[in-house]
Amino acid sequence: MENYRKALQESYDVMWNSSKESLLNNEINIDINLSNLEKDKRFGLTVLIPLGDIFLKVINQLKEIEPEQYFYPATDTHITIIDFIGASEEVVFDEEQIKIYKKILDEVLKDFSKFNLEFKGLTASKGAVMVQGFFNDELQKLRERLREEVNGRGIELKERYKVGTAHSTIIRFKKKLQNPKALVNKIEKMRDIDLGTFEVKKILFVLHDWYNLKDKTKILAEYELC
Repeated sequence: MENYRKALQESYDVMWNSSKESLLNNEINIDINLSNLEKDKRFGLTVLIPLGDIFLKVINQLKEIEPEQYFYPATDTHITIIDFIGASEEVVFDEEQIKIYKKILDEVLKDFSKFNLEFKGLTASKGAVMVQGFFNDELQKLRERLREEVNGRGIELKERYKVGTAHSTIIRFKKKLQNPKALVNKIEKMRDIDLGTFEVKKILFVLHDWYNLKDKTKILAEYELC
């Protein structure tokens, strides 16, 4: 894990340092789709790690400061391993293509065992607050294998962005901040807080919306790591 910690921390630090002043000035990116989730038609195909309620205590503390923002429920918190097809309104899903993605996952994941993620501290962008995740080379190897297999078979790989961290988004901004200074101060105090180690035993292949809402997510395959 130490091999990646420095690079990951630098990435999270850059994110925070480039966003902190904007948050203080309430110059944030408001996600207008959060005000009408029923009409949001963006869907994609993603491989992810479900996290459950491990950040509940942190979320509740932040909710006291900014209660009107969008907080991820325990059912939806996750880490993206890879987007085979990033969420979009234009995506047309081909059942045969989904079968190929499943076959790739069947073949690749049999070579991987359980591994740990360490969560420590918070960071933020202009549109969201995230938990900082740290990993060993197992997660990076998995991502690289999946990209190689998809590209090698000549099928579509349309990642929203090339994921290289293990962050988990816990808040998205749906309106102007009520208490920007208090929020920034709280994040500052929690920049290095120990949030525990999580053993990755389950990986999901899902058809889901932009926010991984439980009611709009279809599990296409579930994998248990030994």
